[in-house]
This record gives sequence, structure tokens and C-alpha cells, in this order.
Amino acid sequence: MEDKLIVAAAAAMLMAGCATAPRAPVEPHPDTPAYSWKPLFADDLSDAEFERGSWKLEGGVLRSLLDKPIWTKADYEDYVLDFEYMMEKDGNSGVFIYLSNLDQFPKYKIEVQLLDDESPKFKGKELAYQQSGSLYGRAAALEIASKHAGEWNRMTVFCRGKSVHVVLNGKAVVDANLDDWKDPLVNPDGTPVPPWHRGFPALSTIPTRGRVGFQGVHGDAGVQIRNLRIASLGGAVARPPMKLGCQLWGVKDLWFDNPDKLAAFAEIFPKVRAMGYDGVQCGSFIRMDADRLEKLLNENGLSVVDQPISFEDVEDEAKLAKTVAFCRRFNVDFLYIPWFEAKTAAEWRAFCRRLDAAEAKLSPYGIRVGYHHHIHELTTKVDGEYPWDILTGPDGARLEMDIGPVLEGGRNPAEEIAKMNGRLPSGIHAKPLGATAAGATGDRQDWPKVVAAAEKSGVKWLVVECEKRQGTFDDIAESARNLRPLVSLVNALR
Repeated sequence: MEDKLIVAAAAAMLMAGCATAPRAPVEPHPDTPAYSWKPLFADDLSDAEFERGSWKLEGGVLRSLLDKPIWTKADYEDYVLDFEYMMEKDGNSGVFIYLSNLDQFPKYKIEVQLLDDESPKFKGKELAYQQSGSLYGRAAALEIASKHAGEWNRMTVFCRGKSVHVVLNGKAVVDANLDDWKDPLVNPDGTPVPPWHRGFPALSTIPTRGRVGFQGVHGDAGVQIRNLRIASLGGAVARPPMKLGCQLWGVKDLWFDNPDKLAAFAEIFPKVRAMGYDGVQCGSFIRMDADRLEKLLNENGLSVVDQPISFEDVEDEAKLAKTVAFCRRFNVDFLYIPWFEAKTAAEWRAFCRRLDAAEAKLSPYGIRVGYHHHIHELTTKVDGEYPWDILTGPDGARLEMDIGPVLEGGRNPAEEIAKMNGRLPSGIHAKPLGATAAGATGDRQDWPKVVAAAEKSGVKWLVVECEKRQGTFDDIAESARNLRPLVSLVNALR
């Protein structure tokens, strides 16, 4: 499922006309004019550093002959590396990035593993972080995406500062932030580094400018490489990455009736973080003990996505001060009214102006105000108009769009996202329709197009909301497995 979503996402981004993003690194391998590509090595290897006789470049194919590395003479920073490789039977090699000190090799580098994963020498014997596409010894690939020995694979490695993203044969297999590797002996997932990595520095401390290279015949067989090229990402537009949020209403039955909701969250937050979520959303946060909430969030590396409020929280001066204090403490820059209904079009337009007035009071603090809609705005006309068309019209409101009701109400979510033109300042609710989890069998949402449209519109959060089975983690977990690679991919392609 993930592979289909990623390939489709790339196509959707192209169709969306995403001018700041290159074409996606998926099979087949088209040219990518959005980058200024150049070969990593000259045809005569004059710009490479290697031991004579250990590598040869012939007919456009670079081949390892000995267990010796090959390096660029130049240093690179903020780049995308793209190539095809073929493992010989029992082959074991790797891509070296961030080599900042050749005299201290192999300490100051990161290796992206290349392996004949099907070899009896390795299959079932290697640890997860030793499989193809992994950051060797540091971060396991999400899945084995390599082909059989003797077949050509494609790998694209995005290196932007402390962010390293690896796509192998069209699948996003690694999305790593080196700042998470603060302990030189223990990886963020709790696994110890390999014994031969002891004495290496924590990845969070290594420079991100350095040479690029490849490991040679490491073991009984080597690797062949072709179409090897590199391009700078230095000119790309910097934008905060899209993040994946979890609306805790999706597991309501596990916490809502608990008198001490924060005690319930102490059990829930670690599980949510382990699924790959970056943040959480809950209407009760603003009424909770801020110290305990902040401690729980920090312990689990989670953020508050945004916050539903009432108009009273802004229009009452005493409550306004508390609202601003909450937003400052939890770095919240978007508040929304979670429900409204009216019988006339005039009332809906007045509602939009009331949202504007609330935002005017909060804008000095960098906070925007909007509305979280439901299904009735798309299905029940007032004065011959759907409230949805008023909300999304040129004089409408900022929204936290819920794409479940949008699709159920007969609209195309990707098209509705696109027409908002910057009026989605925080997140969209990623709600499946026809299935209990996003991307599950029967789900009618076209997630690749939705995520592509959201990325182009500058949406910060993709907030998963699963409402069908609120007493289990299964649906939010499956949604994260299906949507996380899409979010990672669009971030890497910026």
C-alpha cells in the first residue's frame, strides 16, 4: 500500500504543478530538470580519491574491485544524491555521506547500506539497521525494498543539514533527523550501536559538510553503480516541514471518561509517538494542568498541533490573557472554533467577520483564528447557498479543513484544499471515508493527491482523525503507517 501511495504522490505533485519541488525519485526514473544535476565523478575519475586499481569506470558503470573506498575530492553540503546500483551475489557495500575528516574515517561519516539482502549469508542474520537503505548501525529501513542480486536498484539520498531521507526503489525507507542521535552509544529507538561504532561521536554532533563516497568490495562481492549524479539543494525555498498529528478523539474511549485525563495520556503519548506522530490535538488541553501537560509532551517528543476554543476565550479580556499564555507556552499559532450553525447566509457571513475580529485581537501575538467545519456546511443550504461555499469563498474564513466531510459532501478534497489559497494556516484533518483507517482497504480518499495539494498550500499538519473505533490504537497506527511515508516524501522533495 505504501509503495502505491508514494508513487501516486509523486505523480500528484507533478499534476499539481508544484514548481518548487523536483520530480519524485520513483520508478521509472525520469529526468529532473528542477535540479541542476552534475555527475558525481568525471569519466576519468580525476575528481575522485581512491587507491589505484580498486575502482574502475567503464561504459558509464562504476565498479568496485577491492575493499577500498572511493571519495569525492570536493566537499558537499545540502544536496541530493541519485544513482542506480546492482549488487553482485553476496555483495555488501555502502554510500558514505558527511565525511568531514578523512583522517578520522570511519568515525566522521554516515553510511547508507547497500546489500544483497536475499543472500543466505545475510538473510535472517543481519540486524534491521544493516539492511539495504538503512543508516548503517543507526536507523533501520522501514522495509526491505531492494531487488535481487544482479538487478538494478535506484536510490536517492536527500541530505539537508541534519535531515537525511532515503528513497529506495520508490519507497521512502529512512527519514532521520540527526539531532535525535544525542547518545553516541544508544540509538533513538533504544538499540545499542554496533560494537565497532563505539568511540564514534554522536551523530547530532558531526558536521554536515563533507565528502561523498562508496564502500568497495566489502566481503566476497562488490557493487556496480551507474547514472551517478548530485545536485545542490542550497537554492531551495526553506519552509517548515509538514508534520503528522494525531487527533486524540480517535482513541477517546481510552481517556475521555478518566477523571485524571493526563494520567491516561501518560500511557497514550508514548504509543502515539512510537507510531511516528509528531504532535497531538485535543480540545481539553487548554483546560488542563499546564505543568503536567508540558512535562508529558516533552518526555515524549510531541507538540500541540493547535487548539479549539470558544469566542469567549478571546473576547473576554481575562480569558484572552490565559489563551495567549497557553499559546506562548505550547507554541500554538492557530486557534479555531469547533462548531457553528446558522439558519441564514447572513449569519454565516457575520460568523466569518467575528472570526476576523478575534484574529485581530490575537494577531499581535502571531496567532491566527479559524473554524473547524463538519458535514452540515456541505449538505444543508441556507438561503439557497451552502455554508461551505461561504466559508471557502473569497470573503470566507480560515479553516481547519476536515477532508472526511468534504468528500462525503460530494466535493474533491484536493481541489478544495487548493482553492483555499493560504487560508489553511495550520492543519487539515486526515479522515478516511469508507474505512476505519487512512489508506486502509475501502478508503475512498485519494491520499497522494490530498497530501500533494496540502504541501503546495503550505499546510503544516496532517492530523489523523479516526472515529469509527475509538477504543483501540489499531486505526491510528495503521493510518500512521500509510501516511508517514507520504509526509516524509513531500518534505524531502521541497
